[in-house]
Amino acid sequence: ATLGDVERINGKPQSVKKEGERTFLYYLTPLENFTNTVVLDKNIVSYSIENVFGSYRGTAQGFRTAYGSPDLLLYGVDGYFWFIYLNEGLAIETNNRDIVSIVYFVPQTKETFMTGLAKEFKLLEAPLEME
Repeated sequence: ATLGDVERINGKPQSVKKEGERTFLYYLTPLENFTNTVVLDKNIVSYSIENVFGSYRGTAQGFRTAYGSPDLLLYGVDGYFWFIYLNEGLAIETNNRDIVSIVYFVPQTKETFMTGLAKEFKLLEAPLEME
């Protein structure tokens, strides 16, 4: 998908930021401190982030029912769980019940995910030890 595809589907973004070859498109959500984001790399969609408010995307258990066990279980530095479905191009941020956000990405290998998106989102293979 390209910038034109994204704008045809989502409309014009609220704001745009360019960083080198990357373009970040920001869209409004019900809460003004959160934006849904589409990231393009050289004008091709790399990934998008949808913040979820409420139950309209279902539950963590619903994703496990639909897609099976995640390929990866990672941990955010904020204490949330991340269920990664590499072949479906889905990463679900959850408190193990509610969906907090969904990242949509091009299906990829574990190695590619761990060196790219996992690093970008600061996802860990083991939870941080709380003091």
